[in-house]
Amino acid sequence: MRRDVHWNQLRGIGNRARVPLGEQRDENPHERAVTLSRAYFQRASGARRREIAKFSGTQPGDPARAAEVVIKVLESATPPAHLVLGREGIDNVERQLRSMLNEIDLWRQTSLDADFVAA
Repeated sequence: MRRDVHWNQLRGIGNRARVPLGEQRDENPHERAVTLSRAYFQRASGARRREIAKFSGTQPGDPARAAEVVIKVLESATPPAHLVLGREGIDNVERQLRSMLNEIDLWRQTSLDADFVAA
């Protein structure tokens, strides 16, 4: 007999992870689910945290300067709808926009074929 418990039923966290409870009948299924899910999430999040820690403090952006820029923009009479911070941010957004424009150009005629036929 296989039993599953939704994590949010256990702790009200709202996570929808399903944890298999196995065949054990002699233990509290809620305790088993919590133990299994904690171990899984600690392994998964621990690896990600170690990966992030390698780069912590070496990012190119300066948080203090970024905060000054955000305040300056918010105080502006004409703040931008999209604010991209830092060289890496600008490079990434420009690359994404170029890719989108290339795809639009590639499918231009197909897109235009959706218009009404001119009378």
